[in-house]
Amino acid sequence: MGVRLLDERQTLAFESACLSAGARFCGGVLAMSAVAEHELTGTDEFHAIVPIDIRRTQTDFMTTGWFTGFVPITVPTTGSSFGEIVKAAQECFDSGRELAEVPLDRVLELVPWLRKGQWGAPLLFYLDAGIPPLSALANCHVEGLHARLCHDGGMMGQIDIRVNRFEKETQLTVLFPNNPIARESVTRYAETLKAAYVRVAEGREVMPARRHNGSQLHLAYSRRAYEPATAVPPLTTWRTG
Repeated sequence: MGVRLLDERQTLAFESACLSAGARFCGGVLAMSAVAEHELTGTDEFHAIVPIDIRRTQTDFMTTGWFTGFVPITVPTTGSSFGEIVKAAQECFDSGRELAEVPLDRVLELVPWLRKGQWGAPLLFYLDAGIPPLSALANCHVEGLHARLCHDGGMMGQIDIRVNRFEKETQLTVLFPNNPIARESVTRYAETLKAAYVRVAEGREVMPARRHNGSQLHLAYSRRAYEPATAVPPLTTWRTG
């Protein structure tokens, strides 16, 4: 599912709000995901796994393929303002970047009493296609592009959330199991997330009325009268496996 979160003007306004709070656009992406989850479930903490590039050498940069590590993210949503939440999100991301160099499977081998947990945190990707060299490719070829985002179905329970910033818009892409319940839930989530981004871009209060229900994350928690999400086609072709 592809959804336009912000247009060009709103994207610049959103970035300005992040910078004014002492954060960057990536911190804003984390903060908005935290706000959306709180709004849907009432949880006071947002957890996610963020993949980042770990290329370091010239050889790495000349080699195709995935050179990624994972940064665990925890963002408290107890703050009353966007500034508080986005600053906490940025600090968490920056302080956890070194963990991307840690091979988690090897850690599990060396410490046998540790075990892999159940699925509990989504993969949250952020791509800024507005910076060179990717910007030249994106700006020349994205306009009018119609493509599909494909998955081999190897991880049926996995939810992947991708936020892509382009020159003229910020876009959300979500990969999810192909069934009616998942589609309805993800649609509600996308509408909630879009509304949060728009509130920040327009300078309005980002946090809704607080709810303390202690529920687990469930994207189909409730339906509200948010601004409808604008569907757009995914912009890349992707296949795993």
